[in-house]
Amino acid sequence: MRTIGTPFDLAPGDLVVAVPDQWRALLRLTRGFPADIVGVSSGGALDDRLAADLLADGLARLLDIYGSSETGGIALRDLPATAYTLLPRWHLLPKDKDWQLGDDRGLCHALPDHIKRIGDRGLRPTGRRDGAVQVGGHNVWPGRVAIMLRTLDGVVDAAVRLGDDGRLKAFIVRDDAADPDLLSARIDQAIADRLAGPERPKSIRFGAALPRDALGKLADWD
Repeated sequence: MRTIGTPFDLAPGDLVVAVPDQWRALLRLTRGFPADIVGVSSGGALDDRLAADLLADGLARLLDIYGSSETGGIALRDLPATAYTLLPRWHLLPKDKDWQLGDDRGLCHALPDHIKRIGDRGLRPTGRRDGAVQVGGHNVWPGRVAIMLRTLDGVVDAAVRLGDDGRLKAFIVRDDAADPDLLSARIDQAIADRLAGPERPKSIRFGAALPRDALGKLADWD
């Protein structure tokens, strides 16, 4: 096994294992992968758009591993497939109108996500059970970041969610009486002082009200 120093060290037939943020960086740094490169992504959710871009850039094959720190690998998918197939040691067991994992020793384990079962051995995650998202291989809780932002003078409300770039983004409703420049500086300082690197929103948008859909539920924003 060799260690790749830069993307330009790749040679035909290499196997590249990386987390989604590293795949995103590789995509920016390369103008196309050499022939017969196989990629494996783990340590966080792999965005379908990123996966499609990697395959379009020349990856011969891309495997995405679904799992958690407590269980290790649970299932994998061979892109562009959207469903994951359980690894041989696992099977799904019903639990309170949901699902849990059974292993080859007869033990049961909680799944990190709510899932949709697909056939006997397939699944698709539909949302974290604890509200956490993966940023650079780390669990972060957007709700906790939003609570911190709401404590700041001049912030009326805030919403935080995972952006398409794999980093958190924030939407903030400010007090009309707050000076925009001073408030922005206060927010930047609080983010730097009170949040770890993966928790820090990469982009912040201001608006008169949080974005909501026709049913009044929080909605995404550009």
